[in-house]
Amino acid sequence: MEITRRRLKEAPQLVPAFGHRFLPGIAGQSGHPVLSIVQTDAIYYGPDLSDYLRREFLRQASDLDLAHATVFLLELPAR
Repeated sequence: MEITRRRLKEAPQLVPAFGHRFLPGIAGQSGHPVLSIVQTDAIYYGPDLSDYLRREFLRQASDLDLAHATVFLLELPAR
Protein backbone atom coordinates (compact mmCIF):
# COMPACT_ATOMS: atom_id res chain seq x y z
CA MET A 1 0.00 0.00 0.00
CA GLU A 2 2.87 2.38 0.67
CA ILE A 3 4.05 2.15 -2.96
CA THR A 4 0.53 2.89 -4.18
CA ARG A 5 0.18 5.91 -1.88
CA ARG A 6 3.54 7.26 -3.00
CA ARG A 7 2.67 6.85 -6.71
CA LEU A 8 -0.72 8.53 -6.26
CA LYS A 9 1.00 11.54 -4.72
CA GLU A 10 3.11 11.85 -7.89
CA ALA A 11 0.07 12.01 -10.21
CA PRO A 12 -1.44 15.45 -10.86
CA GLN A 13 -4.70 16.33 -9.16
CA LEU A 14 -7.73 16.87 -11.38
CA VAL A 15 -9.23 20.34 -11.73
CA PRO A 16 -12.99 20.34 -12.42
CA ALA A 17 -14.01 22.11 -15.65
CA PHE A 18 -17.71 21.28 -16.08
CA GLY A 19 -19.77 18.34 -14.87
CA HIS A 20 -17.49 15.33 -15.04
CA ARG A 21 -14.93 17.06 -17.31
CA PHE A 22 -11.51 17.65 -15.76
CA LEU A 23 -8.05 18.99 -16.55
CA PRO A 24 -4.84 17.69 -15.01
CA GLY A 25 -3.70 20.30 -12.49
CA ILE A 26 -0.04 20.92 -13.23
CA ALA A 27 1.13 24.34 -12.04
CA GLY A 28 2.94 26.63 -14.45
CA GLN A 29 1.94 24.81 -17.61
CA SER A 30 -0.88 25.24 -20.11
CA GLY A 31 -2.51 23.31 -22.92
CA HIS A 32 -3.67 20.31 -20.90
CA PRO A 33 -6.23 17.89 -22.33
CA VAL A 34 -9.82 17.85 -21.13
CA LEU A 35 -10.85 14.45 -19.82
CA SER A 36 -14.29 13.09 -19.03
CA ILE A 37 -13.93 10.90 -15.94
CA VAL A 38 -16.64 8.74 -14.42
CA GLN A 39 -15.46 6.11 -11.94
CA THR A 40 -12.66 4.23 -13.78
CA ASP A 41 -13.68 5.40 -17.28
CA ALA A 42 -11.62 8.25 -18.76
CA ILE A 43 -12.42 9.70 -22.20
CA TYR A 44 -10.35 12.30 -24.06
CA TYR A 45 -12.56 15.32 -24.85
CA GLY A 46 -10.12 17.80 -26.35
CA PRO A 47 -6.53 19.01 -26.54
CA ASP A 48 -7.14 21.98 -24.23
CA LEU A 49 -9.85 23.92 -22.43
CA SER A 50 -10.49 26.45 -25.21
CA ASP A 51 -11.01 23.68 -27.78
CA TYR A 52 -13.35 21.81 -25.44
CA LEU A 53 -15.42 24.94 -24.71
CA ARG A 54 -15.75 25.82 -28.42
CA ARG A 55 -16.89 22.30 -29.32
CA GLU A 56 -19.14 21.66 -26.30
CA PHE A 57 -20.94 25.00 -26.05
CA LEU A 58 -20.52 26.75 -29.42
CA ARG A 59 -20.67 23.56 -31.54
CA GLN A 60 -17.61 24.62 -33.53
CA ALA A 61 -15.38 22.11 -35.31
CA SER A 62 -12.16 20.96 -33.69
CA ASP A 63 -8.79 19.97 -35.08
CA LEU A 64 -8.09 16.93 -32.92
CA ASP A 65 -5.20 15.90 -35.21
CA LEU A 66 -3.04 18.36 -33.26
CA ALA A 67 -4.02 16.88 -29.92
CA HIS A 68 -1.58 15.37 -27.48
CA ALA A 69 -1.85 14.17 -23.91
CA THR A 70 0.43 13.13 -21.11
CA VAL A 71 -0.72 9.90 -19.51
CA PHE A 72 0.25 8.94 -16.00
CA LEU A 73 0.21 5.22 -15.39
CA LEU A 74 0.02 3.76 -11.94
CA GLU A 75 1.58 0.34 -11.73
CA LEU A 76 0.32 -1.59 -8.76
CA PRO A 77 2.73 -3.96 -7.03
CA ALA A 78 2.22 -7.68 -7.63
CA ARG A 79 0.44 -9.51 -4.85
